[in-house]
Amino acid sequence: MKSMSPKVSVIIPVYNTAPYLYESIGSIMNQSLKEIEIIVVNDGSTDNSAEIIQELAAKDNRIQVFEQENQGQSVARNVGLKYASGEYIYFVDSDDLLTLDALEILYNRCLSKQSDVLFFDGDILCEDGQQPLCWDYHRTERYDETIVYQGASLVDDMLDSYTFRAAPWLYMVSRDFLNQQRLLFYPGIIHEDELFTMLLFIQSHRISCLKKSLVQHRVRANSTMTKKYS
Repeated sequence: MKSMSPKVSVIIPVYNTAPYLYESIGSIMNQSLKEIEIIVVNDGSTDNSAEIIQELAAKDNRIQVFEQENQGQSVARNVGLKYASGEYIYFVDSDDLLTLDALEILYNRCLSKQSDVLFFDGDILCEDGQQPLCWDYHRTERYDETIVYQGASLVDDMLDSYTFRAAPWLYMVSRDFLNQQRLLFYPGIIHEDELFTMLLFIQSHRISCLKKSLVQHRVRANSTMTKKYS
C-alpha cells in the first residue's frame, strides 16, 4: 500500500533511455527503504521508454508517471518537484544505479544531522568503448562527517580544492528547504545542474557529508555529459 507521507521522493527524468530503465528504475523499486514515492517524468521520449515506464508502474503503486513534450531535464525535474510529497528529495538519472540500501542510509543521516543537503560519493560506470571522464565523483575524504557545514564557505573550499560537483544525484535535499528557497531548475540550458547546485549550496546553512559511494553514474555515448556542442 502506498504511504501517505513518503520519506523520500525520487525524481527520474526520462528521455530515450529504454535499454536502461528496467535496471535503473528497478534499483529504486528494490530499495530497502520502502516508504518512498518514485516520480517518473517522460520528457517526450521517441523510443519505447513510455511503454516500459507504464509496465513498471503497473507493478509498483509507488510509481507516478507524468508525460510531457520534450522540454529538457530542467522542466522534467521541476514537474517532479511540483508533485513530490516526501520529506527529502533525491534526483536520479534514468540510466544510473543506486545501491539497494542507499536511500535508507541517506535518509537516516539527513534526519540525524537535520540536513538541508547531504552530499556523498558516486562511481562511474563506463559503457564499452566510452572514454573515461577526466574527473571522478569521490570527494568526501576531504570533509568531516561530524560537522554540519555552512554552504557558502563549503562551496568556496570545494572550488579551491576542485571537489565541487554539480550533479544532483550526488545529493539528498530537504523538500521543505527547497520550497522555502523557491529553488527550481532553470529551463532551456545545458548543464542546468551547475546553476541549481550552486544556488542550493550558497543558500544553505546545514550541509552534511557521508563518506560512502552509493550511486553508479553511467557514462555513455550521446548523453548530455559526452555530447559535443558548438
